[in-house]
Amino acid sequence: MHEYHTMNLAKWDLNSSSNYVLITVWRNVVHDNKLEEVVIQKGGKEESIVVMKEDDKLKSDVVVQVWCFRSEGRIWFALNIQAMSECSVTSKTKDGHDIVA
Repeated sequence: MHEYHTMNLAKWDLNSSSNYVLITVWRNVVHDNKLEEVVIQKGGKEESIVVMKEDDKLKSDVVVQVWCFRSEGRIWFALNIQAMSECSVTSKTKDGHDIVA
């Protein structure tokens, strides 16, 4: 499945470094690729991670490969998003995020 979104590339200057980030319609990319933020409990603390919903199953260890190339004077990005492991919802946080194991 190929989905196309027009996005902007921005440079965020931090204290000691700079990051390049894809912005504008990132939520559409997240939605179209069935990605969702969930919480895991690790060492007694809650930590947010991204999972992928696929065939009514949650998959964790999401890997996003970003490929960049130039064509006809424009910069293009290709995202290859894969989930490596299955996980399951064990409960919910106070603000409604799934807790997975």
